Amino acid sequence: MSDPIVPAKTAISTFRDAGYKNTASAIAELIDNSIEAEAKEIQILAFQEYVNHGERSVLRVTKIAIYDNGCGMSPETLCVCLQFGNGTRLDSREGIGRFGIGLPNASISQCKRVDVYSWQGKECHRTYLDVDEVIDKEQQNVNPVTPCDIPSELVGEIDGRIGQSGTFIVWSNCDRIDVARSKTLYNRMSRDLCRSYRHYLDSDNDYGDKRAIKMIICGDDREVLPLCSNDPLYILTPNNVPGYEGDST
Repeated sequence: MSDPIVPAKTAISTFRDAGYKNTASAIAELIDNSIEAEAKEIQILAFQEYVNHGERSVLRVTKIAIYDNGCGMSPETLCVCLQFGNGTRLDSREGIGRFGIGLPNASISQCKRVDVYSWQGKECHRTYLDVDEVIDKEQQNVNPVTPCDIPSELVGEIDGRIGQSGTFIVWSNCDRIDVARSKTLYNRMSRDLCRSYRHYLDSDNDYGDKRAIKMIICGDDREVLPLCSNDPLYILTPNNVPGYEGDST
């Protein structure tokens, strides 16, 4: 029996260290996918809880879920969505991404487990990738796609109604999140992402149809925090210039 070209047990640890400067940039990969899926609503759910840190308990982000109401993925697409170097857009020269590494690479750069739930109409399916399983079991093949219900604990946290089609990507066992608190993550995303996605966040559709992108801090202190356009020329509306959010300058 010949050896695999890419031994997953050792390669996956290398993949974890590849290319993302912070959590916000990893989340941006998933936002790209949502935009490609023609989603109008994109929501980042941040779950935080107290964890032991030395002799005290500190509040930390422990799980992140990204929801969109895009076209969703068929079971056939789910089969390849967590493969490295595979995807449905390898021959495309249009759009944001095409190389088929964004979802799995971005995810495992921040966490040890990623679950993907996607639905089209009444049928929801799920698959997952677990770094520890790959290493411990020397796993070479992707996990099977199975029918499932959309997780009610996630549906209950989104702002608004669930789409007829869409996707949840859930990061758990988050061991590489570079910020402790949800509010800090939101501030980081506002700084890094509001400029990158400014043409999707403003009211002018000439350079990209408007999307509602927001972060939701889940739990007892639930808070919905929208991302607003950060235009370096200050000519787009709405924007995040204090006191001039509805005006161009």
